[in-house]
Amino acid sequence: MKKLCLLILALLLMMNSASADTGKVYPLVLRTEAPATDTPTPEVTEAPATMTPVPEDTEEITTVLPVAEEEPEILPEPEMTAEEEAAEERKTGGRLADGTYRLPLDLTPGMKLHKANYNTKYHYQDPTIEMDTRDEKNGEYRYWIAEIKIQDASQLRTMPANSFTRSNTAEGIRLSHRAQAVLACNGDYWYRDVQWKGSYVLRQGQLYMYHLYGNADLLLVNEDGDFRIIHKATEETTPMPKKKEGPVFYEGKQIYNGFCFGPALVEDGKALLIEPNDQISTEKKTARMAICQLGKLHYAVVCSAKESMTLQEFADMLSTMDIQTAYNLDGGNSTMLMTGDDLLNYNPTTRELSDIIYFASAWQGEDK
Repeated sequence: MKKLCLLILALLLMMNSASADTGKVYPLVLRTEAPATDTPTPEVTEAPATMTPVPEDTEEITTVLPVAEEEPEILPEPEMTAEEEAAEERKTGGRLADGTYRLPLDLTPGMKLHKANYNTKYHYQDPTIEMDTRDEKNGEYRYWIAEIKIQDASQLRTMPANSFTRSNTAEGIRLSHRAQAVLACNGDYWYRDVQWKGSYVLRQGQLYMYHLYGNADLLLVNEDGDFRIIHKATEETTPMPKKKEGPVFYEGKQIYNGFCFGPALVEDGKALLIEPNDQISTEKKTARMAICQLGKLHYAVVCSAKESMTLQEFADMLSTMDIQTAYNLDGGNSTMLMTGDDLLNYNPTTRELSDIIYFASAWQGEDK
């Protein structure tokens, strides 16, 4: 019996072993590789539903759309007045519609002089200018006078030794030659004396500087070539440009040149009373220089001999001539009157000049 039980137990163990081999369950394993089959892998045409997150230490790239900049407001240019438009036109020279000529309103020289237009070295004439000089004696006074008629106010001009912002000096004859002047004289010693007489450096239409202390007379030469005097000029009584480097107007006329040496000597044909002034040696007998207006575009430049007269005597003498306005320029050893390359009032002690006033031809040589 015991043997039969052992046999049955062995048979049961064998049956369980066979059943276990046929029903064994293996765990499911997911593979990342594509299966090795002959069928091609379809191409991915859409982005995956999820994206790999960017590591925290990686700089994020952000696309910034350009912002349209706001255009600055363009302010309209201020409209020029009729006076300013006319001033712009006068900056250029050349032949005008009426057949006359004009020189540009700048620091360029006059037109070339022609020897054929000199009757003598003291007389020059072309269609735009006539100049005649002479040596005179009035009692004990000896003086030189040059009488000039011009066609256009642009022919009464100025020129510096270097520029009107520096106090350089040069020989007057050299400046006259550079300017191609028909006639030239010394200017008003404009820069270095600002501490005692002030300054008003308006040349060829441009105001370079001004320091006005109320103790100097100004001479203004306007677009018509007419002289205007401002006595004891201050910054309140003197014309100034409306904008930087713009034209300067006085009594509705553009000012071409302004001088500040002074004083005025003759006004409305009458001699003025000269106040004593040690700075310009009013009481000393010395050489004198004046620029004068006789009529429309008609002028005279008068200089006296060395050690000849006081400033009051000079003013009184000028009033006996047919002169409307006379204005004093730097005298003494600065006194120079030049025709072309010739110095009329020779003085061996003549000093160099900071600037000259001159009269130029505007004729371009087309006809005579």
